[in-house]
Amino acid sequence: MTSFWQDVRYSARMIGKAPGYAAIAILTLALGIGANTTIFSWINSALLNPVPGLTSPNEVVAMSGSKAGENPLGFTYPDIEAMRDGQHSLTGIAACNFAQLNLTGKGKPERVWGMVASANYFDVLGVKPILGRTFLPAEDEKPGGAPVAVISYRLWQTHFGGIPDVIGQSIEIDKHPYTIVGVTPAVFQGSQTGVRTEIWIPIMMEAQVLPLGDILHDHHYFVWLAFGRLKPGVTLQRAQAELTLRLKSEVKNYPEEHKGHDGVTVIRCGGIHLA
Repeated sequence: MTSFWQDVRYSARMIGKAPGYAAIAILTLALGIGANTTIFSWINSALLNPVPGLTSPNEVVAMSGSKAGENPLGFTYPDIEAMRDGQHSLTGIAACNFAQLNLTGKGKPERVWGMVASANYFDVLGVKPILGRTFLPAEDEKPGGAPVAVISYRLWQTHFGGIPDVIGQSIEIDKHPYTIVGVTPAVFQGSQTGVRTEIWIPIMMEAQVLPLGDILHDHHYFVWLAFGRLKPGVTLQRAQAELTLRLKSEVKNYPEEHKGHDGVTVIRCGGIHLA
């Protein structure tokens, strides 16, 4: 115990000498723990509960960046690109991540759960808007160049009073203006059971809402969640084998970063786990 308290006092003195560095270190650790906790709870919920509002939900799969039987992990965005480009098992792979968003401007200020997502997110899940559109492929190309948003049915009703001309309206998200382009069906409350998602913005806008650095290009941030939709006749085993093989290029190029992240597990969002 004496040694323990000596270590505590020494640590306190070091923090006092460099409070700015200590604050950055603590914030980075907190963000990392929060991201991993979100990823674990998301994949765990996908294992246990089907996501409502999906078209042909038995075809939709979630991917975990770990080997079967291990704790589920997320991917880096370059990992997802490596798995996505040229694969033949899935009709598409969508990337996404959660963010808590502050809504200001019209209506009362609100803090809600949101999601940054690749342009094919809604297509992969099979979710069609009841008003307007979802994201366009061009909105996946230029960082910071797609200030548009899709909102939930509930947010349309509560924040905008259900006005029929909500498409084209402006909304402020974390002090940045976005144009509303679509409204999701009432039954779809997001791709994680237990978390009601109210707003979706393109993945190219991640820097405006996720204070983690350049996580579209960095090989250290395993924070991205990945969905896919099986092509007709493709089994979970085949998809998992192909995606694991395609991930190996990133593992080979960045071996230190991928320790513990060198495998892929594929699960159905309806709750069937591939052992």
